[in-house]
Amino acid sequence: MRFLERERATVARLLPGLDESLRAVPLAELDSQGGPGLRLFRDSGGPGLLAPGGLQGQGATAMDALRVQRLLGSTSPSLAVDTT
Repeated sequence: MRFLERERATVARLLPGLDESLRAVPLAELDSQGGPGLRLFRDSGGPGLLAPGGLQGQGATAMDALRVQRLLGSTSPSLAVDTT
């Protein structure tokens, strides 16, 4: 199994396009003040990650949320802190 393979699959399932969008932006820009990371997270539906599907959320489990956080931390440490 490749490094972060499960995490990437979880993000692709719950927050489609987020991983690709984040990886397209250089780390220095992502982690700069006013960088696009938080906007990309919001646009992908990230704030509703743990909300049930019946409440228009993603319905993620605790393990899903952990995997999302691990991927965010490896891609943009400041975004992982912002979204914790």
